[in-house]
Amino acid sequence: MMRKLIVLLLLLHSTTEIVAAVTRGFHEETNLVDLGPTFGEVPREIEAAVGHTVILSCIVHNIGDRYVSWIRRSDHHVLTVNDFVFTTDQRITKQEPSPAKNVWNLVISNVRKSDGGEYECQVSTEPDIKNRITLKIIDIPVPEVEQADTPFVTTQIEGPREEVVKMGSVVTFHCSAVHRVNGSEGGRVMWLKDGRPIEKHENPRGGVSVYTEWKPHNVVSRLTLIASAPEDNGAYSCS
Repeated sequence: MMRKLIVLLLLLHSTTEIVAAVTRGFHEETNLVDLGPTFGEVPREIEAAVGHTVILSCIVHNIGDRYVSWIRRSDHHVLTVNDFVFTTDQRITKQEPSPAKNVWNLVISNVRKSDGGEYECQVSTEPDIKNRITLKIIDIPVPEVEQADTPFVTTQIEGPREEVVKMGSVVTFHCSAVHRVNGSEGGRVMWLKDGRPIEKHENPRGGVSVYTEWKPHNVVSRLTLIASAPEDNGAYSCS
């Protein structure tokens, strides 16, 4: 009886090792699996007045070696693929990817009523994954006084509308602004918190920096907050 018991225990011990080895191998294999691209949060409906410039945003995480395309749904016209523009309409351009390299924006300047409809950001997975945005055009002309007030046609903070960060961490916001005149470097991007300008040199919290990069068609401004604190809570915007 003792001999049988010993054999049984040895068998159980061996079986446990086999199961543990198989389980460990499964977890190692799972860690190697490519989770694939996913879309970040962006506005699904955008409203713009006739004559304005509008930016359609597409955020793609884990893009890898895939490419991103913008397609106009009304006629299934491929407008852009990565850095290439496939339309003779000079009002339509792609915006340079943000420093994070995961934001792919489509820019339509001097919008018309006919520009309204659905636009699709598509990633070349198998099968393709798609994110649609509806553009609504309002027939309201752009006031001339507004054109004189700023060197930019439109400004927009890239990424999700709400962001939760850990206290003490570094927070960076990216603002894209489209020039009223291509190639112009006049004016500057102004950052605001709760509607009030952020003056980096006069801010009592310290640790605030602004870096602005001028490009042929747009400006990218970066606001960085070092060692974020509760007083940094608020609504941020750029103009």
